[in-house]
Amino acid sequence: MPHHHVTDADIASFLARQMDAQALLAFTDRLAACDECRDRTARAPRDRSADVALGEALGLGAEAHVPELELHAFVDGTLDEPRRLDIEAHLESCSMCAAEVADLRAFVAARAQAKPAFSWRYALAAAAVLVLGVVLGQVWRTPSVTLIAQLTDEGGLITLDSQGIVEGAGVLADDEQGRVRDALGSGRLSIAASADSPGGTRGTLRGPADAPAVFVLVSPVGTVVMERQPVLQWTTAPGATRYVVTLQQEQTGELVTGPPVTAPTWTPDRPLDAGATYAWQVTATLDGVEQLSPAPPAPPARFRVLPAADAERLARLPASHLVRGVAYAHAGLLDESEREFTTLAAANPGSALVERLLQQVRTARSTPAP
Repeated sequence: MPHHHVTDADIASFLARQMDAQALLAFTDRLAACDECRDRTARAPRDRSADVALGEALGLGAEAHVPELELHAFVDGTLDEPRRLDIEAHLESCSMCAAEVADLRAFVAARAQAKPAFSWRYALAAAAVLVLGVVLGQVWRTPSVTLIAQLTDEGGLITLDSQGIVEGAGVLADDEQGRVRDALGSGRLSIAASADSPGGTRGTLRGPADAPAVFVLVSPVGTVVMERQPVLQWTTAPGATRYVVTLQQEQTGELVTGPPVTAPTWTPDRPLDAGATYAWQVTATLDGVEQLSPAPPAPPARFRVLPAADAERLARLPASHLVRGVAYAHAGLLDESEREFTTLAAANPGSALVERLLQQVRTARSTPAP
């Protein structure tokens, strides 16, 4: 759905209270429909005189309370440091603003468990309209339900409206629906902590440092895998006559060694332990000389096998690329999540929202563990 974001000039005019009635109505309607517009307005630089003027317009006197937009930005953590410190000092002496911050934080804490309703982000839109009614002396009005996001998916359209209602995603548990709502509304994913070091510290391989490897491990590395017999892949080593794969179960120390293979791929001949973490290496034989990848002092290549309970839960997800992409990212299944979002991007060419989701997964794959 086409949407025009508010401009910097619009925000400046709003903060200076220089908009006429028609422009102010259009401005607040945009705030009601767009997270980005609300966040930009909340983060916009302003001086204290603008805050005092707005407070006086609301009948709050010279000792103005913190404007609604800034309270939401304060709770969301998007304010710059000087303004955040100003508000913290104000909250110590203003019970009204402190109570509102407490209420907003309670909304945020309950958002993942709550059924679709006005979250604090959508309450911000209503607050903007109420401020408009007071300033103009007009009759208060309830904002109409507007469409915030819409994507073409496997089963048709998936939409999110300004009341936080997700349609078209199928039957989901509350926490799964909350993550889908966040992805549609804010473009942010909940991604599991790096699987590159799931068993502890990242560390390095022990042993003498070899020459730079002529081949590298491709997959699975730094991720969770759904299959208990995953396909292990690496790049071809020029001149290699054979490869041997070795895995170590990090919790028990058990070794699994595969037979010599000539192709740069191998699948374990028995299921690996569900929920366990494995480190793996490949030994290539080149002209009678063996070469390891990864080799010391590089960190080991790790992956985690998905626990059985999680695998059963994910298997019941509806046939939606968005829902599965969001759920896989949350579970740490980065390869699977990337595939789902890539398919979703093909169905929604030019979608900045899908591209943002896809980029977050790709960044998580390449980010080193702490």
